[in-house]
Amino acid sequence: MIETLRRLPDRVPLRVTLVTSVLVLVTMALGASGAAGTYALRGFLIERVDVQLTQATGMILGLQQQYGEDASRDLLRNYLSLPMGWSALGVAVADQNGDYDGFILTDNTSQSQPRLTRPTIEYAQEKSGEPFTTSSQSRRGHQWRVLITPLADNSGSVIVAILLDEVDSTVGKLATAHIIIGAVVLAVLAVVGYAMVRTSLRRLLQVERTAREIAAGDLTRRVPAGHPDTEVGRLAAAFNAMLGEIEYAFRARERSEAEARASEARMRRFAADASHELRTPLTAIRGFSELYRQGGGDPAHVIGRIEHHATRMSALVEDLLLLARLDQHRPMQTMPVDVLSLAADAVQDTTATHDDHPIRLVPNADRPPVVIGDELQLRQVIGNLLNNAVQHTPAGTPVTVTVETVASPGTQGEVVLSVADAGPGLAPDDAARVFERFFRPDPSRTRTVSDKGPAHRGSGLGLSIVHALVAAHGGKIKLETALGVGARFEVRLPLYVPVGEIEPEKVVHAISTQPEAS
Repeated sequence: MIETLRRLPDRVPLRVTLVTSVLVLVTMALGASGAAGTYALRGFLIERVDVQLTQATGMILGLQQQYGEDASRDLLRNYLSLPMGWSALGVAVADQNGDYDGFILTDNTSQSQPRLTRPTIEYAQEKSGEPFTTSSQSRRGHQWRVLITPLADNSGSVIVAILLDEVDSTVGKLATAHIIIGAVVLAVLAVVGYAMVRTSLRRLLQVERTAREIAAGDLTRRVPAGHPDTEVGRLAAAFNAMLGEIEYAFRARERSEAEARASEARMRRFAADASHELRTPLTAIRGFSELYRQGGGDPAHVIGRIEHHATRMSALVEDLLLLARLDQHRPMQTMPVDVLSLAADAVQDTTATHDDHPIRLVPNADRPPVVIGDELQLRQVIGNLLNNAVQHTPAGTPVTVTVETVASPGTQGEVVLSVADAGPGLAPDDAARVFERFFRPDPSRTRTVSDKGPAHRGSGLGLSIVHALVAAHGGKIKLETALGVGARFEVRLPLYVPVGEIEPEKVVHAISTQPEAS
């Protein structure tokens, strides 16, 4: 039971608690002000009664001095009956021993008389000039204000008393008015206060509804912003900031999970493709090894085929390791690199190994085409693009390598490297997948040379490596192709400025050593 009572305030709604607290405080304030006002009014009225007591006592003492013992009860009664505006008044004259024949009362006074201690002369001298309040002898609840004054010759004392019914009635009416007005004020305050508190807490209800919607899964919900100087406004701002962080964390987790699932799917596909690609040279090596062990075939030819497939398998493993390193986003050793110089070297190397393809370098840069990157990786980009062009086009197909610089909004410019061939081109479906790992286009796109046979069959990783290397350098690559019109790969890399570290002789050498088209 005690524990339930302790927890009761926690179960009361905030608006009820606020309104109740205000009502309690206002009730205490009204009660205090009412009590203070009533006390002050009663004190003021008592002071007026005391003034009347003093005036009446003075008149009675004057009669005693003027008429002496002849100031009989009848004379006092007649005097008190005069229309002098007295309150309910009673007068008595006591001897030295405190004996008196009762009070002479005005007409508007009830027959009740004040209850007094025996008014001896000593008692009268003690109370002289000090009015005091006493109760009534017969009527309960009635009070008298009494003033006892000794006579000049100390032969007795004059007792003057005024009934306080009018004072009590006035004070009672004021107290009743305070209670009624206070009740009305509290009722109005309760209604208005509840409405105001409910309106003020409406924003908190919006926070509650928003929290419920977020708990249901809608992380985009926000609380309407309020004025930053208000408590609810600051709460809304803090709540929205918290929601933003929560949404960001959830979105980041979702992206991480999606990336993890995609990475896992790529890894499974990659492992399957890699095992399939490695199975072919391994099977060939095993077959030729068995043939050599049995003594069949030309030993030199068998050993050559084993070496060829081992080399192909080694190259495939190297490509796989390179892609794995690129997937891990390892830092590169970067420096300013002249793309035109690299393109010239790649054209020379490819021409030396594929002299049946006329390859032409076209420099079209209005400023040195220098980028920040890893020189070896950029060489591999250009080399893979050229190898792709010569391996998948018939003999005699011209290949054009273009290097230029272009303006780019928001940057210092771009270096554009393009490798274009006039081969059979690609179908749209093949073009959309050309950068996928282990993807090979339709066989009609693949060069077939009977004397070299499968030696020129690609691993399906060359363009994937190009795409990964270009992305690692902050660039972009795209393919423009169609069946019958050839293919054009375009690589865009951020231009490096300034170019103080680039040797001009490299550019001159690159242009002067480009091979002539055959």
